[in-house]
Amino acid sequence: MRWSRVCTRVLALTRTLKTISDDMELPPPSPDFLRLLSDVLSQAGRICSIETELLTGSGTGELREGRDAAFREAWGTVGSLTDAFHRQEPSAAAVGGELLREARQLMTELAPSA
Repeated sequence: MRWSRVCTRVLALTRTLKTISDDMELPPPSPDFLRLLSDVLSQAGRICSIETELLTGSGTGELREGRDAAFREAWGTVGSLTDAFHRQEPSAAAVGGELLREARQLMTELAPSA
């Protein structure tokens, strides 16, 4: 179930990004916001990679520490993304808010459980 929820969040982020490129009347978030979002998604990919290794049962102690560190770093980047959102032009708030909400929910799904 967890992986299904992670995939749902990634799909929602992808759809919102596609909407930005398809709708020329919808102002996109700032380049800084999009760079930070890219960083969050890259870090999420790293967490997923570590989780995959954990599922195979190899080197679990070090992998858990690496996953936890990757999660803390990603959550810190979500904090920076939140700050960037608050600096957005009001016209970009709708799209930026949706992306921020989905990024936060993605990280919540990826939070270490054990």
